[in-house]
Amino acid sequence: MLGPFKEHIEGHIALKQALGYSYIVAIPILEEFDRFTFDKYPFADEITREIAIDWCSRKPHETQSSQGMRASVVRQLSKYIVSLDIPAYIVPDGYYTRGTQYSPYIYSDAEITDFFKVADIYKRDSQKIFDRYIVPLFFRVLYTCGLRCKEARVLKISDVDVESGIITINKSKNNNSRLIPVSDELKQAINEYYFTVHQSQQQHEYFFPDRKGEPVTESKMYGVFRLLLWQADISHGGKGKGPRMHDFRHTFAVKCLKKWVEQGKNLDAYLPILRTYMGHYSFKETAYYLRMTAEVFPNILITLEKAYAGIIPELEVSE
Repeated sequence: MLGPFKEHIEGHIALKQALGYSYIVAIPILEEFDRFTFDKYPFADEITREIAIDWCSRKPHETQSSQGMRASVVRQLSKYIVSLDIPAYIVPDGYYTRGTQYSPYIYSDAEITDFFKVADIYKRDSQKIFDRYIVPLFFRVLYTCGLRCKEARVLKISDVDVESGIITINKSKNNNSRLIPVSDELKQAINEYYFTVHQSQQQHEYFFPDRKGEPVTESKMYGVFRLLLWQADISHGGKGKGPRMHDFRHTFAVKCLKKWVEQGKNLDAYLPILRTYMGHYSFKETAYYLRMTAEVFPNILITLEKAYAGIIPELEVSE
């Protein structure tokens, strides 16, 4: 880095990483901010309002979401500088929004059933490992384990203990690692897949490999996902409207909470389990699903409001 705030940027990144954040999204933005200030404000000794507003100005063809992200990253940098008792202009929170947030799609039980019916017969007569074996298990692992798409894609054979039925997620979001015990049904499916695909092909490193032995790509899986939605007669709203592959994760969490509420489980004890299972960094991420569960299943709204109004005071059914 060469800009006038080089030392502050490096110190900010070092602090975030020391706290356990990978910060992989923010670092390129901070590097861009460094080049920006080096080119336009090489002798600046303070992040002034002029510099911040100039940086946050929307670029041609830039989305509102990207602009909001750039503003957020530099806002955090300014907060770090101010914490050192050095003046810096802090862009007001929410001044540059990231646009309308996507509303997660919660699949119905019927849609889940229909989706996996077509996934299980996807090109069943094909001799290709991807078509015949990877597709049905990949999406089943995604949904029944509540994984993020990348977590499933980059699983290595060594991460999947076929005997115990435990999947290890290594250094995922926020550098978080965790163990995922699977159901007996999924364990059997994993075993059948492993002994069919991997036992005689030791050259594979990844559990879901492409033809070159690398992890299957997100674009490849998304293409198949859209086809399976169509075959299952599940409507798609178009780009940015979903449903998305990531919504399997949302659906897993919401239906898990719904089941626990209906069974009368003590969520004070069960929410930490869900938090750990899903790899959430904070309770706030897990508590988000309480609200979503009430919105999707309004019949349990009163139960949740009575028990967790203090935790989520804004809990209410959306209009």
